[in-house]
Amino acid sequence: YNVTWTTPGQTDRAAMPLGNGEVGVSLWVQADGEVHLYIARTDARTECDRSVKLGKVRLKFLPAAHLPAGCFRQTLVLRDGRIDLRWGDDGAPVASLQVFVDAEQPILYVTGSFAQPATVQADYQTWRTAPRQDAPANSTETATLTGAVETADVVQAADAGILFYHQNGPTIIPFLSELQAVNPIAARIPDCLSGRVFGGLMSMEGAVPAGPCGLVTAQPVNAFTLQITTHSAQVADVEEWLAAIHRLRAATPPVATALAARRSGGVT
Repeated sequence: YNVTWTTPGQTDRAAMPLGNGEVGVSLWVQADGEVHLYIARTDARTECDRSVKLGKVRLKFLPAAHLPAGCFRQTLVLRDGRIDLRWGDDGAPVASLQVFVDAEQPILYVTGSFAQPATVQADYQTWRTAPRQDAPANSTETATLTGAVETADVVQAADAGILFYHQNGPTIIPFLSELQAVNPIAARIPDCLSGRVFGGLMSMEGAVPAGPCGLVTAQPVNAFTLQITTHSAQVADVEEWLAAIHRLRAATPPVATALAARRSGGVT
């Protein structure tokens, strides 16, 4: 049974879920045609042991006037693991989008087409813009006692698009080891926080930078594909993580190949 909505959702309280078991997405559409996506990973954990989202992407199309809110359809295609968005009549849609996460890679795709050329703009947003010392761990009191600080995210333009990541600083692990009186065996307890870096690389063919956190097509287009490659790993140096995410981006399968694999349940 495919879930279908015929009105935009307005806020994240009306988000549809999407993912591949490692990467998770919450998507909703506003009345003006803007598509909003929260992006998460199962292994995105800060130095305070918080499970956090990678950030939010806002996708808008100009001019927006030709996306009629009164003739809208959003469908979660369960068997294919895909969300379809359509504006306009069934026979001649004004715009149609497909959103899915690759079955075997940590990559989100948003691909679409328009009856009339439109400008596509994708903006990345993060709320971790400054160091935060009061980030709750197991409790607010614990975080205060540890003195652990959640570092700010890094967001910057890259050759392939917009790069964003969170690099864990000193973690709460030493404090918790002492609190739980396990210092003598602390080295034998798995530590999934120290040295962890998580984030993504957002790219769109034919796009140019739009401010420090955005991409926009250089001219109106009839079709587009936005790709967000995500990665999380414990590394000795952030350069190791950067090299890995660029390798993942370079090996990204074409959208048609990824969609076919998604439809077949991930078998390639």
